[in-house]
Amino acid sequence: MKYKEFITSKILKGLGIVIAVALLCVTVVGCGGATSLKSIAALPDQLNLYKYGMQQLSIIATYTGGKTEEVTAQCTYESSDKMVLVVDQNGYVEALAIGEAIITVTYTKDSVTMTITIPVIMKEEKCGP
Repeated sequence: MKYKEFITSKILKGLGIVIAVALLCVTVVGCGGATSLKSIAALPDQLNLYKYGMQQLSIIATYTGGKTEEVTAQCTYESSDKMVLVVDQNGYVEALAIGEAIITVTYTKDSVTMTITIPVIMKEEKCGP
């Protein structure tokens, strides 16, 4: 966004009058073209893991104006059931037991916070045909 401000000043001196007009133009542009966080998405957006299976999440932020950025390392992660699965600070998921859990991902940028949930289903590994 651009803003312009015009200032006019008058100066009176002695017996004569001197008029000075000053024109000041100020342009204010927000950082990065004034973009703000629009959404986040996880890749993959749901997980189906075998017991002891592992999967790396990738979190993508989308900003107004269409810019996207990979922000996996800047997110926080929380498992709804740490007996079923754990997720580390880098978005690396490990299935510990058969069951279901939800991963909650939170990302904050310029005081805007977005949260998404990722459903995870752990299944028992098949043996044989």
